[in-house]
Amino acid sequence: MTSAIEDRATLGELEERTAEGRREMAAARVMVHAAQSLSRAFELSGRTQKDLAHELGVSEGRVSQVLHGDGNVRLSTLARYLRAMGYVVELQVNPADNAVPPLRARRRRRGRRASEREQHDVWAAPVEHDGRFGVKIIATPQGVPPMTPESAPLQRVAQTSTQLEATFAVKREVGR
Repeated sequence: MTSAIEDRATLGELEERTAEGRREMAAARVMVHAAQSLSRAFELSGRTQKDLAHELGVSEGRVSQVLHGDGNVRLSTLARYLRAMGYVVELQVNPADNAVPPLRARRRRRGRRASEREQHDVWAAPVEHDGRFGVKIIATPQGVPPMTPESAPLQRVAQTSTQLEATFAVKREVGR
């Protein structure tokens, strides 16, 4: 038998009562926010799906899938689409409760040698779309191969100790 409170609980509230439910709701919130951001950016850009597909070097069908939230979208895909529409993405991570310490950027020590910095492998693959040629660049932590379903073979072309950062809040770029 359920109590009156449980009878009135929403699905989200019920799922928040378990660790798995909290994880799934957190993932759903991010996915919804990403889909809403893409949709709003596309609306404000004044572009067509064909224009966006041409600029990104993908098919109109793929643009439609991404803009309509069909399936999971990688953070890199989200960033590319939003950048093509004049926005940049920033990732903000906050503690879920008071028992979890906030994430803070590591302070750089002055004069660190390159060998002391975090190393990354840089991968490249030739790409072609609509007769245009380009290079796809991916950076991964040293020793971690990129996970890409593309048919073009990636080659490790460099190693860098450059600080790599990812961000996730949508901001309109000035001048667009």
